[in-house]
Amino acid sequence: MIILNLSLNYKSIIISLSMKNNIILLLILAIISSCEDDDHKTSYFAGKIIKNTNDKISLLKDEFVINETFISEDGSFHMVLDSINNGLYNFKHLPEFQYVIFETKDSLVLRLNAVDFDESLVFSGKGSSKNNYLIDVFLEHENEEKFINSNLRNSPDNFKKLIDSLLKLKKIKFDNFKKLKKLNKTS
Repeated sequence: MIILNLSLNYKSIIISLSMKNNIILLLILAIISSCEDDDHKTSYFAGKIIKNTNDKISLLKDEFVINETFISEDGSFHMVLDSINNGLYNFKHLPEFQYVIFETKDSLVLRLNAVDFDESLVFSGKGSSKNNYLIDVFLEHENEEKFINSNLRNSPDNFKKLIDSLLKLKKIKFDNFKKLKKLNKTS
């Protein structure tokens, strides 16, 4: 008698097999255990939009709409994203849009005021830290752009020092973020 221990979706099954009688049962169990669970790649995108400016929100990859849903009267929405590829996406709530990083199994929840779109955008849920970091970088870039433009008349050496110092600060901030959060190639 052989005792075989198989693990299927966190369930442990112990089956007693006699070599000659239950080969078919063993083959059936092997086939079942090799099947993939479709839910393991599902991601979610949901949120609440205050003072919405449109009745829809769209999620796009490479400028193609991959999912679109209506926003309820209370400002909430929900999308189920089956088998999403890791990468950079954007979402549109016209007339605005913003970027978002999605990875398999992320469950992102956003909250924003459509009148003050970028400045009010906050993410929570699985995958939120990289997206909050992304929006922070975007907002800092908007402020830095004004600052850089106001310093365009500096001498080339002084301007280079200014740019180098900004770059150094960005690198320090990103290194600190990497220490706190586990990042992969997509992030």
